Amino acid sequence: MTFIDDVVHEAVELAERARRHGGHDDRGGLACDAGEFAVDLTVDPENVLHARRALLDEADRLTATLVNVRHRLRLTPMGGDPASIEFARIVTGRLLENPDSYFNRCRHYVENLRAGAQALAETAQQYGYTEDEIADSLRSPAIRPGEDD
Repeated sequence: MTFIDDVVHEAVELAERARRHGGHDDRGGLACDAGEFAVDLTVDPENVLHARRALLDEADRLTATLVNVRHRLRLTPMGGDPASIEFARIVTGRLLENPDSYFNRCRHYVENLRAGAQALAETAQQYGYTEDEIADSLRSPAIRPGEDD
C-alpha cells in the first residue's frame, strides 16, 4: 500500500467510527452528523458514564493518531519543477492545511467527541451522579464491549 492509500484508508476508518459515535442531542441520546453519517444512541442512568468514557477514549485514541501522522501529511516535492511543487502543495492542502482537509475534519470530529462527552457528563449530573463519581469513571479500567460490568 502506498502512503496515499494509507491516508485514505485511515480516513475511511475514521468515517466508520463517526458512524458509530457522536455528540449529544436534547432527547437524552447521542447524535452525530459526520458528513453523511448519523448515529442515535439512547443513554440511561446505567450506561451514561460508560458512553462518556467510550467517547473520551476514542477522542484520546484519535488525538494520538493525529499527532503521529501530522508530520507525514506534508508532501515534499519530488523535484524542483513547477508540476512537482504544485502537486505537493495541492496534496498537502487536501491532507493537512485546508480548512476542510482530512486532518482538520478529523480534528473537528475529535472536538465533537469531547463535546458529546461533556454533554454526557451534564446528563450524568442530571441523573444524580456527583462530579467525583463522573471523574472517577475515567480512572477505572475501560469496559470493552461484551465484558461484564
